Amino acid sequence: MKRSFLFLAIALVGCRQTPNDDNASVASGDPVEDSRNDGFVEGSVVDGDGEGLDMVSVVLRRVASDSTIYGAVTGPDGSFWMSGLQSGRYALHASGPGVVGTDTIDVSAGDTSHTTVVIDF
Repeated sequence: MKRSFLFLAIALVGCRQTPNDDNASVASGDPVEDSRNDGFVEGSVVDGDGEGLDMVSVVLRRVASDSTIYGAVTGPDGSFWMSGLQSGRYALHASGPGVVGTDTIDVSAGDTSHTTVVIDF
């Protein structure tokens, strides 16, 4: 399990694109808006007390095709940001060592969708 998570985290960090690339996905930090992108997701992964969870892998899968589209890793405060998403419904899967959380998000062109995933231990 630990080896699989480490591989996923390395793969996500290694595949992170710069904000000037098409379909860029930005993890935590300042959002980068780009007119070429359709939609954005801004969110956080927190524990039951509302404390942000660092280094949690967040993956969006488009519900219509069930293919992995975007990924990010939460920052120290549990926040993440993704850009360049096509309009549609996405299933969000957040996972880290011993933690798993899910959500469903609707993304619209030019809009930012917000979500908070609560993971109780």
